[in-house]
Amino acid sequence: MCTTGIAGGWSEWMEVDDEVKKICLLLKPEAEKKTKRKFPVYLHLNYRRQVVAGSNYEMKVHVGNDSCLFLRVFQGLGPNAKLELQKAVVIPLPSIIIH
Repeated sequence: MCTTGIAGGWSEWMEVDDEVKKICLLLKPEAEKKTKRKFPVYLHLNYRRQVVAGSNYEMKVHVGNDSCLFLRVFQGLGPNAKLELQKAVVIPLPSIIIH
């Protein structure tokens, strides 16, 4: 995993792997509840990770209508570590004009 070289620092933004896809999908119902929205589109974009006493993740998920869901998640250590959704915010994607 690519890291910043600083203890406790964030990695670079990376393409989503199978582990992160699974985390995103597991947290979808909770994110919908927290944002009071349903997401018919749910395409994983990218993520970054911070190793602490477990892992912090920041993830971006395209949710349609030119919007992106930003998730901040904590996962503790161990095989049975629970996921904690700390933040779920829908933000607009920037418009791209191609000439």
